[in-house]
Amino acid sequence: MRLTRYSFVFALALSSPAFAGGGASAGASASVSVSIKADVNAKGSAEAAAGDAAYAKGDFEAALAAYGNGFAKTRDSAFLYAMAECHKAMGHKDDATATFKLYESAGGELKYKAQADAALGVKQATSAVGGALGAVKGATKAVADVGGGVFSAAKVSIGTGISASAKAEAKAGDAAYAAGKFEDAAKSYAEAFAKSQQSVALYAQAQASAQAGNATEARAALTGYLASGATQYAKESKQLLLALGGSASLATKVSVSAKVSADAKAQAAVGDKAMATGKFLDASKAYAEAYAKKSDAALLYAKGMAQFYAGQTADAAASLKAYLAAGGNLDYKVSAEATLRASGGAS
Repeated sequence: MRLTRYSFVFALALSSPAFAGGGASAGASASVSVSIKADVNAKGSAEAAAGDAAYAKGDFEAALAAYGNGFAKTRDSAFLYAMAECHKAMGHKDDATATFKLYESAGGELKYKAQADAALGVKQATSAVGGALGAVKGATKAVADVGGGVFSAAKVSIGTGISASAKAEAKAGDAAYAAGKFEDAAKSYAEAFAKSQQSVALYAQAQASAQAGNATEARAALTGYLASGATQYAKESKQLLLALGGSASLATKVSVSAKVSADAKAQAAVGDKAMATGKFLDASKAYAEAYAKKSDAALLYAKGMAQFYAGQTADAAASLKAYLAAGGNLDYKVSAEATLRASGGAS
């Protein structure tokens, strides 16, 4: 297996400088107004409008996802600024700091540089990164992948190291990716994961999906990669996830066997063990079998999370909606709602 680091990488310094205003908690009123529809390419105007509307209502998670979708399609730097403001409004200090830095690293004419400077607590913000994500609107030039991470096709090749059961699919993904057929590559990598349940296939799928402009699928696959406990590409995954309107906080540990009835406990424990080892498809199956024995809402949540980590966003949305509709004492409501937003399934 070989995955080079010439990928969708932003080598940002994630140490927090002085951060002006720690930000409001989720659901609180934003301290600034965000409206970027007029500042982005027409291809991303719908996502910008959706993000602006959600931000104005104080629904910052929905705004974040919409802006991430727009950025995946256009690479317009205004989306990065808007996402930074979303994180700030939700009190995500580290994510906000990193995203403001990412915005400023775009270079060129930055309409919101003064606001970003103020948020970072500096008079004249400078960036050691320089030109992150290459094709960002307003960037004067693309820079080398070393350090900055331009928005160019990552050199992804996983066919030589993946298990024999998924080798054909992985190699098909590699070939499609090399040819710039990113949607085909993402599909093949998803098939490779379905056969092998190896986390590297999720990472490759995420890279292909991001290149294809599909932020929703990329968010899910990246979250799954992080939730699997894999470390080789954890930094890259966290940074890419941030730029696509997600956060590493989505990769939560799932363990529900202690929350379910006795007659479903054994099967739920099987699901928990599979989740802990990154076998998300096995986990989803086990949770479904447990739910068939006893309709405990926690099992719907666990199943939805397993499906999301496996990149099955539509199925995940259905399971998480069912969980939220179950009512009663929903111990995992916050996590379910955040994941539902990221999956594109929130109404």
